[in-house]
Amino acid sequence: NNISYSPEFNCIESVFSQVKRGYNRKRLNALANDKDFDQVHEIEEALKVVTTDLVVACARKSDYFLRRNLKD
Repeated sequence: NNISYSPEFNCIESVFSQVKRGYNRKRLNALANDKDFDQVHEIEEALKVVTTDLVVACARKSDYFLRRNLKD
């Protein structure tokens, strides 16, 4: 039984969602306040949210959704 692709089953989607959220927040803040924006620096800063704890939490969430979906 194949499951069609769904982001909640792929933990990397949750991890990168956190990265993108932080990056976009800083980018929009710089735009709204007419400030310079160092894209490379802000990408590096955004990636700092990727910790072992975050990856484990996202993997557990994906596993939960996958198991729940397989039961249905």
